[in-house]
Amino acid sequence: MLKMDINLTLNSLSYTSCTCICIMKYFNCLFHIKDIKNFLDEIKNDWNSLRNIEELRIIHEYSKTIKKITICFVIIIVPLQLVFFLNVFGNNILDILIPLNHTRPRTVPIEIYYFIDQQKFFFFFGMHLNIITSFGGLVYIAIETIYMGMIQHLCGLLKITSYINWIQEKIIITYDLLILLGLIAFSIFIFELAKSITSRTNTNEIFSSLIFVICITIYGFIPNHFAQEIINHSSNIFIDTYNTEWYKLPIIEQKLLLFIMQNNLKNLNFVLLGTMIASYNVYVMILRTAFSYFMVIYSMD
Repeated sequence: MLKMDINLTLNSLSYTSCTCICIMKYFNCLFHIKDIKNFLDEIKNDWNSLRNIEELRIIHEYSKTIKKITICFVIIIVPLQLVFFLNVFGNNILDILIPLNHTRPRTVPIEIYYFIDQQKFFFFFGMHLNIITSFGGLVYIAIETIYMGMIQHLCGLLKITSYINWIQEKIIITYDLLILLGLIAFSIFIFELAKSITSRTNTNEIFSSLIFVICITIYGFIPNHFAQEIINHSSNIFIDTYNTEWYKLPIIEQKLLLFIMQNNLKNLNFVLLGTMIASYNVYVMILRTAFSYFMVIYSMD
């Protein structure tokens, strides 16, 4: 009985963590909606102020990157939502199209307990799950692509320092709690996946756990990837400035270049949890920590 209670608690905690991530992301965006609008207006002004063809070409290249990422998100999330819908209502549809002498079993890939008769109200139960997952996917695509677009814009401009503090204070700071929730959910979903594969009794649980593991892995990688891009671009500013023919410039412009180099001796970055600099290395460290927690949970089972 105790073992069943622990498994039920872990299962509920994993889905609750994912739900909290989406809710926090939505309300964080809602709370800073005016700041985000002002930031987007600044981006629009930056685009309108560019007159040089080469500058426009560079900024267009960065905008194409975020367009491709948005399309990839849609290509991944929309089919997953369709598969989830068919997984829930597939047997109901088959009962209508190809009826049998008996009703096909109606199950859902997510083990959630409601205080109602789930078989009697299965349609409302299934629609509720589909609405929640659709809302979560929509929130992720809309908000995450806006944030990533902002960071890509920073990479395309030389005036990075005028925006970096705003993103750190308004957006990145909320990722601290999201990382902790994602770490908990990821560890539990790996445990659920390993347990399901070992027992080979519940195909729906294998499917749902695998999908969540993949989604959380991608979710953790993308912000760290763009944070790494900021680090790379800020370090390139120093190198490019150093390699210019600065000695041919007037004294005043040489002093300006010296000022730029001094400001870029320390790479621009985003700080997570007060100490960790968002990058590929931190992403790998978070994955290692999640697998360590998974081993602890698995050894206790």
